[in-house]
Amino acid sequence: MLEQCPEEAVRLLLDTAPPGDSSGLEMWEMMLSTPLAVDLVLVQLFKQLQQRKQKMLFCTLMEDTSCLALLASIYLPGEHFARTYEFWRFLRHQSQDMLSVALSGIATLSGIPEMGRKMKVLLPDLLEVLEQGNEHVQLKALRVCRNVLRELRREEVIPMAVELLDKLLPLFDNELFSELREISISLFTELLKKVAGKCKRQMKKRVRRGLLPLFFHMSDDTRSVAEASSQALLAAAELLKWQQLQDLVKTEQTWRIGECLLLQDRTRADDYLDQSQGYLDNAQDTLRMEAIRFIALYPLEHDCTPSIRCLATQTISILSTLRVKAERRRTKRPWCC
Repeated sequence: MLEQCPEEAVRLLLDTAPPGDSSGLEMWEMMLSTPLAVDLVLVQLFKQLQQRKQKMLFCTLMEDTSCLALLASIYLPGEHFARTYEFWRFLRHQSQDMLSVALSGIATLSGIPEMGRKMKVLLPDLLEVLEQGNEHVQLKALRVCRNVLRELRREEVIPMAVELLDKLLPLFDNELFSELREISISLFTELLKKVAGKCKRQMKKRVRRGLLPLFFHMSDDTRSVAEASSQALLAAAELLKWQQLQDLVKTEQTWRIGECLLLQDRTRADDYLDQSQGYLDNAQDTLRMEAIRFIALYPLEHDCTPSIRCLATQTISILSTLRVKAERRRTKRPWCC
């Protein structure tokens, strides 16, 4: 029906399955997820919203169709679309379900180069979505960010690079969705390559914060995440001009990377050890194992820096406690009747 009668299909959806109604969300999302469908839908949607706008107050219309109005207005000239979005800020104050529908369409459209560039105006609100949205919404927002950044020049990306890194780093450790880990790590790599040569101190500080998580995720159970992490760690080493780390990643000497981080970047050793403790409760056995290997470094008990000695002692104590508990679980037997 959509291909044969797009006007009727959109009218029917607006009348019987408005996006504000949970029963209509799935239908709208399905229609906005493929390039051919989204084009047919939005052309008709723009026309019909304009017609309905003449029959009622615009703010009343926007209550149920605000995100769809954003999508419909994407066909406006670039500057006109930017002014329209900056006035209404459609991505703000939306339910997670409505955001999911809107981002499905935006992600589809942003894959078209001219559309992706036009969506630069969405980036500030997309960064908020990365921080506050649920996993499904974050995943779609990442796809949009990736498509938009690919169309921007280096000088356009640099001003937002630090803030974007701040949003990406926490997503590396999402335990529910491996795809969320993979895309956030891959976008991290693309961002570093985009700003290479123009990296400032605050940017490098964020990059260093990502080194240990990337090292651990090189052992991720999901192969695509592990590969993405290796590429990202290499990009980080190149940006920081850290030749030894580059060589270790390229030659896949994974067992030496942890030692390299501690010995060559001693000013951050206590931060690394503190970061690594968060992985002791990770759902993946491989990540817990890497964390244990990294922090169970007895020589650090005799480090010349008091804070490192203290943290190493505390860490070893924690590991000993965990080992005792594990042994008790293995030896515990149920009572026989």
